[in-house]
Amino acid sequence: MRSSLLAASVAVALALCGCSAASGPGTNVCSTPPIPIVQLASPPGGSTGVSPSIGELVLAESSPTVGNVTVTVSSPAGTIVSGATPTSAPSPLPSPLASPLPGTIVYFSIGVPVLSANTSYTVRATYSVGGSGACPTSFPMTAGSFTTG
Repeated sequence: MRSSLLAASVAVALALCGCSAASGPGTNVCSTPPIPIVQLASPPGGSTGVSPSIGELVLAESSPTVGNVTVTVSSPAGTIVSGATPTSAPSPLPSPLASPLPGTIVYFSIGVPVLSANTSYTVRATYSVGGSGACPTSFPMTAGSFTTG
């Protein structure tokens, strides 16, 4: 009785996370798609003296993926932009532009309000993927940082 209750609990837990123990007892197999790298392209990561009225940030993604990306911009004082959904990058791309990532690159942008002068900002991207057997479902990464003038 105890072992069947334990087996049922394990099966429910695996189903909730989208994993399976198909390859043996205690081994979870998750089918997670490749997660691309996101890089702050304009202003290039590490830039200083960026205009507080820049208005938008351009990011580069190493090949598109199945999923959704949201972008957060924060400073030591708190979050400035939270959960921004990307839009098309401007054409032509702004200058200066960071050296491109290897492979196929897709550029996108997010709008930002007027920023505080002489402040460091960190840009983070989070990919969310779903579907059958995808666990974990959220992949945060730091895309870059910059400092306003």
